[in-house]
Amino acid sequence: MLVKAMPPKADLLTQVRRLYECVATATNLLPRVAHSLAPSMGQRLVRFLLPPVRTLRELDFDAHASLAEGLVELEEIVNDLPCSVAPIIQRGIVWHFHFPGGHSLSATEWQRYLGSVLIPLWKQHSTFALLCSLSRDGYVRQAALRSATAPLSSPLLVHILLYRLLDWVPAVREEARACLQRITKITDHAIMAEGFLGALATLPRRSAWRETGPSLIEHFNGAGIFGVAVDQLAARQQGPSGVLLRRLIISPEIDAHLPALARTAKQPAVRAVALRCLLSGVAYYTVGLRRQWVDKTMGRYMLVPDMVERPLTIIPAPRRELIQQAIFDRAACVRRIALDAAIREPVLIIPVDQLRSLAMMDKAASVRSRASWLLRQPLYSSIG
Repeated sequence: MLVKAMPPKADLLTQVRRLYECVATATNLLPRVAHSLAPSMGQRLVRFLLPPVRTLRELDFDAHASLAEGLVELEEIVNDLPCSVAPIIQRGIVWHFHFPGGHSLSATEWQRYLGSVLIPLWKQHSTFALLCSLSRDGYVRQAALRSATAPLSSPLLVHILLYRLLDWVPAVREEARACLQRITKITDHAIMAEGFLGALATLPRRSAWRETGPSLIEHFNGAGIFGVAVDQLAARQQGPSGVLLRRLIISPEIDAHLPALARTAKQPAVRAVALRCLLSGVAYYTVGLRRQWVDKTMGRYMLVPDMVERPLTIIPAPRRELIQQAIFDRAACVRRIALDAAIREPVLIIPVDQLRSLAMMDKAASVRSRASWLLRQPLYSSIG
């Protein structure tokens, strides 16, 4: 299992600072980096005070033998970082890492530096290439993605690559799709799957996910990675796995995995989401936010999730079997969903003795109240 626990906050800050230092050293642009911690909202953990930097005209284009150790150390640091720090790295590099581009060089100098220095390094070190793909310069992002040909060694890098699929420049999006096709064939499926699940925590918040999400899931399913990602989701014991499953429901590829998730997933939220879909025969997912008017005359409204439903593409097990299996689940939220489904059924689903046991002995008050209500109905009281 490749899921990595979040390191302590002090260690995480040290790793992120070292990552930025290695990026600065590897590019030979920032001779000194002064940094200090900034606890603003708990998100922007690192703040840089950048000193004046040399321009590329002052650099020796052939003096890059010392980069080898820095790039190796950079890969080791990235391999130790969990996917959860990807938004921090993205903000830090975009805001503070001033990569050279056409605005600071003549066209001849830029092409020489790109062809003789950067592209050979990017082809050997995909870690360096994908970190450079976070540059604010679209030409740098496109060239870095085109040059990333080595297997990825960290789920964090997969997360960064998937982030570029939603780039605001069409040419960069096309290059990211081509890079994904190329990298998928040579990277370990477990690493790709973990990076995909990590990206699900942030990518669906962007509006472009509506078009990109289903095609991305279809690509991973065709490559044999989607099944690995679902197995990892079922085995996770912490994290927002229920939210990730709701975001996967946008694609019909998840339907065939719902019965297994309802039975064997470690987290109750995942079992509850899968069971609700199987009992209703409909998959619910959100496609963003919509306005709900509070007072239209005064222009007051609030944003609520915009829910969309689609029918399942599989024939689930009989409802009686699903309900009887779910009432013995160890999580109260799953038992509650099963009893709600039994309340809507016009026939007897749960044996009376089991209902009495739930009404008298269940630890959850919401489960006891539903079981007691069912026992008072004529369908069940006539048997008792």
